[in-house]
Amino acid sequence: MELNSNDKIQIYELKQKGISFNQLANQYWS
Repeated sequence: MELNSNDKIQIYELKQKGISFNQLANQYWS
């Protein structure tokens, strides 16, 4: 399946949000 650039941008943004959420969670539940 070929991703167009719009899909790649959305996936990248979701990954960035996921990473920042994980960092917040690590601070609170470490």
